[in-house]
Amino acid sequence: MLKISKGEWRALDDFVLDEQGTTIFAPCPSLRSFVEGLANAQLGAAAPDMYEALKIAEARVHNEIRRHPEAGDYRKILQDELREITQALDKAEGVSC
Repeated sequence: MLKISKGEWRALDDFVLDEQGTTIFAPCPSLRSFVEGLANAQLGAAAPDMYEALKIAEARVHNEIRRHPEAGDYRKILQDELREITQALDKAEGVSC
């Protein structure tokens, strides 16, 4: 199971900090610009919320597939969506890259 810092993460310039002010992400020296670092920090600050949203979406899509075994194209679309969600979660959890 993925273990992340509890509480809100926030972007401060091009750093990401947790609720206690601990640095979660710091800028990489090879970044091309401060703007790129800021964008990465904002994305990083949103990561815990996006992860939780994907976990909820994964469960809901999985349940929808089980409830509609005869749905043909609809089921195929849901299975494709579930595969993409699962791949993103696996990447976040270090299962695959």
